[in-house]
Amino acid sequence: MSITRESAQQLLNSQDYGDRLRGINQLRQLELGVAFELVQPLINDQNTRVRYAAVSMMDVVGTQDLAVSLKILRDRLSDPEPDVQAAAADALGALKLTEAYDDLQQLYQD
Repeated sequence: MSITRESAQQLLNSQDYGDRLRGINQLRQLELGVAFELVQPLINDQNTRVRYAAVSMMDVVGTQDLAVSLKILRDRLSDPEPDVQAAAADALGALKLTEAYDDLQQLYQD
């Protein structure tokens, strides 16, 4: 079965976090612009694993809008889960968003 925007969206909207994780993985097979749009709501998901997977996708799809990506990733630097914080820091580095250097420095000094 081919992966479409609609099939990925259905998984991303599921109540089951396993489905949402599968949906995030399917985003890799869609156009970057579509994936960027669809991953954003999951960056604030209630499930830590889903948030981590969504933030981890930003290093690839975040190129679609660097200003929005910077805002999203800066916010996730204050996520209560250290793994999500680390994924946000990694994505900021991968996207070469040097504007976030002070944020990263503060995160790692605290």
